Amino acid sequence: KLPSERVHVLNARSIFDVKAYVRARTLIRTINPDIVYSTLNEANAFARVLSFFSSRYRLVTREANMADIKPLVYKILDIVLGFRSSSIIVVSKAVGESLSAYAPILRERTRVLYNSVLVPEHMPTHTFSTTEIRLLSVGSLDAKKDHQTLVRAVPYLGERFRLTIIGKGALRGSLEHLAQ
Repeated sequence: KLPSERVHVLNARSIFDVKAYVRARTLIRTINPDIVYSTLNEANAFARVLSFFSSRYRLVTREANMADIKPLVYKILDIVLGFRSSSIIVVSKAVGESLSAYAPILRERTRVLYNSVLVPEHMPTHTFSTTEIRLLSVGSLDAKKDHQTLVRAVPYLGERFRLTIIGKGALRGSLEHLAQ
């Protein structure tokens, strides 16, 4: 349990909420963070604008969505304000490439950090009904989800692991072929 003085909640109605920037600037001056981490469109834009008020911390932003679903206003803000991020974490190579497609200057700040599920080396025997460990991946069967890497990785996990993929998309046939 954290003491209440170590938890700060600050509501911002939008990236245009001037009062929220004033409250955030005051909070930053009070707690003096070493790292500020933000994730996704509005939060990244807000954090990048906020970074103009203090350069004492490192700003790390995270991108999890492909550019084709990102609203134009956030693409423009990425281009104009992206240099304020020390590092930009992307959840896949495809997300990084989609960001670089419209903001190539950000490519050198981008680092891929895949979302993952930790599978403990020694699992309690009561967790599984058999000695087989079944993995299920649900997602669109296209390049941005990179199921090919998952299919190629499963044999390295050992005989106990079985993979099932649920989804539809253009790569279904090639994934089935790769799995065989």
